[in-house]
Formats: sequence, structure tokens, C-alpha cells
Amino acid sequence: MTQQDRAKYTRQTILEAAAMVFDRAGYNAATLNEVATLANTMAQAERGATVTKGAVSHHFQSKKDLAEAVITAQHTWSVGLAKQKLEDDEPGLRSAIEMSLGLAAKLSDHEKPLVRAGIKLTLENGPSFDLPVDPYREWIDATVELLRRAVTEGDVRVEVDVAAAAELMVGCFVGVHLLSEVLSGRARLDEQVRLMWTFWLEHLVPEERVAEFRGFVAGRLMAEMVTP
Repeated sequence: MTQQDRAKYTRQTILEAAAMVFDRAGYNAATLNEVATLANTMAQAERGATVTKGAVSHHFQSKKDLAEAVITAQHTWSVGLAKQKLEDDEPGLRSAIEMSLGLAAKLSDHEKPLVRAGIKLTLENGPSFDLPVDPYREWIDATVELLRRAVTEGDVRVEVDVAAAAELMVGCFVGVHLLSEVLSGRARLDEQVRLMWTFWLEHLVPEERVAEFRGFVAGRLMAEMVTP
């Protein structure tokens, strides 16, 4: 392994360890010592390598810097999925449904802490972080583009205000996620997102196609449940 490869591995290991710590403890209670200890344990188990607190400080100047990197990684995955669907000319409404169910699956999976921690940090301390973009604004903007495409495809009614719908849909998802965390530790998040879409389809889709899209939501939910 080259020095550059070792540096990349160390940084990624620290990032994953930080995500676990932030997801479990939240931003205020998390410490760089705890991140370094967990990163070292992970590196030793995976490659017999060592990660010190000095390595953490080398890659990330502060806890705030580390938290911002976690949020950026989560945001890159989440919005990157939407951008890819737009570039690939995939159906708009189906893509929006797949995005939300995929995100719900990641948030429900304790083995995927990066997405869970990124969302948690954004909700806890979002305005205090220095981020190159506004994660929620980009999420809303991507949803607007998907809904506009869905209108041209005949999957969303022409009279729908897609900008307002996108903002409300993102807000609904965030609210459903928070409620699910409080009520069940996100154990029922996928089912609650399905119920959210059951409501939204009544307001978005031509009446004669509501049953078709309910079936699509149920099918995608099943697929997410069996995807490793």
C-alpha cells in the first residue's frame, strides 16, 4: 500500500468511526478521543494498522471539521442518487419514490452509520456548520426537477405546484424520520414512508393511476427490505 493509499484509508476509517460516534452520542457529547479509539480498533481489526489521535487531527482540524465531513459525505450520496437519476432520464415520480425509500432503508440500517449520522448532525446543528451547499435546499431542488419530469411524463397532474410539493415532501420525510426515531428507533421507518407516499399519491397522481403507483411503492419497499 502506498503512502497515499494509507492516507486515504486512514481518513475513511476516521470518517466511518466518527459517523458511528456521532450517530450514537450526538455532536455535543462526541469526543475526538472516542473517534480515535474506535478508528484505531477498526483499523487494527481490518488491516492490523494503527490510527492515533494525531492522525485524526492531521486529517480533521476539529470536531466541527469532522462533523462537516460526515454531513458532506452523506449529502453527496443522497443528492448524488437524485442527480444520477436525472442524468439517466429515469421516470421522475418513480425516482423520487425510490430515493425516499432508499434513504429510509439506509437510516434504518445500524450497519450504515454514515447516512444516519449525517442526517442527525444536520438536524441537530445544521445552521452552525460551514457547508459548501445547503443539504436541504439541494434535496428540495432535486425533487422539484424530478416532479417536473413526472408532469411531462403524465405521472403527476399538471395543476400541481411542483416547487411547493417538493418542499412539503422533503419536510414530510424529515418529520416522519424524526417521529419514527422517537417512537420506534426507526424500526418502522420504511413502513411510515410507505404511508407517507400513500397520502401524497392521492394529491399528485391522476386518479386512474393511484393504484398503479401504490403497487410500485409496495414493490420498491419489498426490494429495499431484501437488498443487503
